Formats: sequence, C-alpha cells, structure tokens
Amino acid sequence: MKWHFALLAVLSFCAQSKPDPSVYLLNTVPLHFEPSLQAGTYEGFGLSYNVAIDNRQMTLNFNHEPLPLRVEFVAANAQAQAKGAISMPGLSHYLTGSSANHWRKGVPHYARVAISELYRGIDLIFYGNHGELEFDFRIRPGSRADKIQLDYHGADSIQ
Repeated sequence: MKWHFALLAVLSFCAQSKPDPSVYLLNTVPLHFEPSLQAGTYEGFGLSYNVAIDNRQMTLNFNHEPLPLRVEFVAANAQAQAKGAISMPGLSHYLTGSSANHWRKGVPHYARVAISELYRGIDLIFYGNHGELEFDFRIRPGSRADKIQLDYHGADSIQ
C-alpha cells in the first residue's frame, strides 16, 4: 500500500500547474496520536488516514477506502496498556454541540504510542515516519519472538 500513497502524491503534484504552498505544509504535518474517549485507546491522524490502537488491535481507516484494515494482536496480554510517549507541541480541542459537558479541551499530542508487555518480554511501539505509520516490536533478550501473532482483516493481500 505504500506505493499507492506515493503514486497519489506524485499524480497530485504533477496535476498542479503551480505548486500550492498549503499542500506542501499539509504534507509536512507529522503524524500524531491522542488519547481516545475509549479508555486505553489512542487515535493517530495522518494526512490520508486515521488509526485506532489498543491492546487488542490496530484499525486503519483510509480516506479513500470504504472498509478499514484491522490488525489483531492474537493471544496478546489482555492486561497490557497503550500509552502515549514523547509529548508533542499543541493540543486538540473538540467543541461538539452546545453543551460544554460534551466538549474535550486540551487533548495532548504524542509522537508515539507504546504497548508494554503486549507479549511476554515484547513491547510494541507505533510512530510516524515522514507521514507514514510504522511500528516496531522491541524484543528483550530471552523472549520468544514466535509468540507474536498478527491476524489481518479487510485486506485482500499483504505485501
């Protein structure tokens, strides 16, 4: 899917007769994560997608696709908690409706979301790299990498 995004960006850029500075600025906005209303869940916002992460799964919603891609962490530690890491400047404010009781103000931004001990001795870290979502498994010495099991839902193929 990475090539699809690159192709769209190239086509978009080539179609413009004169580069628009606002498009350049939007493309340089880093991916950030915020705590969700649902406890233990974080949401990430990229230019053409959003992602929801908790200790059971990651769900990617692409702006141009009708169905999400869901990656399930099979047999993961149910006690593991997703937490924001590396604070970023800025806050989000969601002033929905006329009642201040439904408003969310001062929602912090994070550069990463870490799930410690997702599997015994294995942490999972999500982060952005030039606008793309990436994740790494950190495996401590003596831990068994073969315990990591990912089940993909909503994809015809994985490349």
